[in-house]
Amino acid sequence: MSEPIQQQHNHDEIARLAYHLWEQNAKPAGRDVEFWLAAEGIVRSRAGTAQSGRPARSAPRSRRPGGKASPAKAEGAPAPAARAPASKL
Repeated sequence: MSEPIQQQHNHDEIARLAYHLWEQNAKPAGRDVEFWLAAEGIVRSRAGTAQSGRPARSAPRSRRPGGKASPAKAEGAPAPAARAPASKL
């Protein structure tokens, strides 16, 4: 694809994705740039994946209960104290 056509394609894809993200987040006012930048990062990440043939690296995700130990536990830090159950009124 030629450069101007690719740029227009990327712009349109970013606009659609930014709108989708905005809708998913209850359409908050005044956060258009935030959603645009998030969409732009996603589109660029996808483009990097397509060019290299491998997935782009993403930020590590936290584990759900039952997964590996949290980083604090893995580094030998003490575990947080257990909470007492809430009293019933």
